[in-house]
Amino acid sequence: MTDISEFIARQPFVVAHRCGGGRWPEFSVRGVRGSVDLGVRALEVSVYTAATGEWVCSHDRSTVRATGVDLDIPTTPWAELRRLRSRADHTSDPGQDPTPLLLLTDLIEACPPNQLLFLDHKETSGGRGETDQEAVGREQRLLDFLDSIPGLAERVVWKVFAPAEESRRRAAERGYPSWGIHYSATLDQHIRDAKRFDLLGLEWDAPEPAWRAITALGRPVIGHIVASRQQGEVALGRGAAGLMASTPADFADLLPASGRGVSR
Repeated sequence: MTDISEFIARQPFVVAHRCGGGRWPEFSVRGVRGSVDLGVRALEVSVYTAATGEWVCSHDRSTVRATGVDLDIPTTPWAELRRLRSRADHTSDPGQDPTPLLLLTDLIEACPPNQLLFLDHKETSGGRGETDQEAVGREQRLLDFLDSIPGLAERVVWKVFAPAEESRRRAAERGYPSWGIHYSATLDQHIRDAKRFDLLGLEWDAPEPAWRAITALGRPVIGHIVASRQQGEVALGRGAAGLMASTPADFADLLPASGRGVSR
């Protein structure tokens, strides 16, 4: 059984959204270590490629929301980006000190060897970059990098949105399982192809008919993006197998480190 299969089998499971970005600055070593110390086995990570080729952990193409400085990651060298600091404005503790931006290579190094990553290549994960050959080339280079690390294929889930079939396919050809994110407003449009994904996602507060439709497909469904215990309980009550949680400490009793677990 792979690390990912073992993780999914123990339900409900928790993934730290943006490495716990509701508690610590997004994609920070502080968030990685804080989540790992809680017992979180899986981290969600988004990346853009800097102008000099490094993979920068960021949800946004621009650095303005995270740092207050507006730089475009794909056209900015890492030597300039590395001077920026991610702020804690959007966390539960906005008084925290800012932290440096993080490279994917540094994040992997900061993780325990069995840590799972839900990895989002932002340029192609939404489906909009499917015809941009430069973006696809950068995706391929990222997959090459992942392939170069022994055992990493056992620990990476390729995160894409429902329209990004080609990105899912390219990762699947390399052996990477996929997480297909869906939204209730467009679920009817994409549900026919949903079984192509190994894991599915639906917003935690989607209407109950949408939850019934997606859970009926027989794939584990992750409720996203959960920012409180109350939201998590709604998703679990509607059939979620796991939670994409921005505040993982709210779910400490679901984490392996607690030794308790929850039945439902």
